[in-house]
Amino acid sequence: MNKATITGTSLILGMARIAPQSPRSPLAPPSPFPPLTPPAPLTPLARLLVVAGLALTALLTTGPAHADGGTMPHLSGKGLVAAYHQLNYDTKVQLKDGRGASRHVLWPASWKVCDQHPKAGTPFSHQPITLTVVKTHESCTGGDR
Repeated sequence: MNKATITGTSLILGMARIAPQSPRSPLAPPSPFPPLTPPAPLTPLARLLVVAGLALTALLTTGPAHADGGTMPHLSGKGLVAAYHQLNYDTKVQLKDGRGASRHVLWPASWKVCDQHPKAGTPFSHQPITLTVVKTHESCTGGDR
């Protein structure tokens, strides 16, 4: 029987033989891609690295928020992220551990500023500044400021 002489009965019978192809059907060509599987849950270290990377990206993409441009802003008592936001992006900032333990700041949102040099209100011309910082749950050596 050629295609031009298909009757209604042969059309119905022919359709009955055609079934939807499942993903594993032998009639379907093999896929060049592996089957989709849900991603594995992140380990605590991987989760920490992802969050830290996002936080650093937020810090680096934030523009300067220094309003008056001529004086050093008051940073003592503020969170380290808020302190960064008040400085121009091109200001060199040195961080000093207020506990004297030489800890490194890996997660700025977990730290607060206890002291600053130069002091607030002094002329500010983008010279390097030093911020003395402690973890947010710790108190500054001279009491919280």
